[in-house]
Amino acid sequence: MKIDLSTKVSNLDGTPIPDADGKPTTLRSIFCNVLTTQQQGETISGVEKVKRYNLATRIYSSDEIDLGIDDIKLLRDLVADGYVPLVVGQVWNILDPPPDETPEEPSGKPPEESGMV
Repeated sequence: MKIDLSTKVSNLDGTPIPDADGKPTTLRSIFCNVLTTQQQGETISGVEKVKRYNLATRIYSSDEIDLGIDDIKLLRDLVADGYVPLVVGQVWNILDPPPDETPEEPSGKPPEESGMV
């Protein structure tokens, strides 16, 4: 799945969430942060640290990245452990978009007549 790493996360009112320097927080900064830090009490093997480091360097040096399922799962888990719900919700919706909740009506008939209900 291709991800635009310059995507900004925002407050509920749509204003960008500022980072420590006052610049808008991007997926790149969130991902690099969670990949290069260790949560309190978390034990990580050397192999896992190198894996995270390599992914962080790929993310840091890219504007867009194609992530595999394992990378997406890792980022989802790390973001969930390291950020507040406001950020987690936005990141998860980007990494794993929710399905469209509006059923299509291909026949042009109301759902009850098209057999969709």
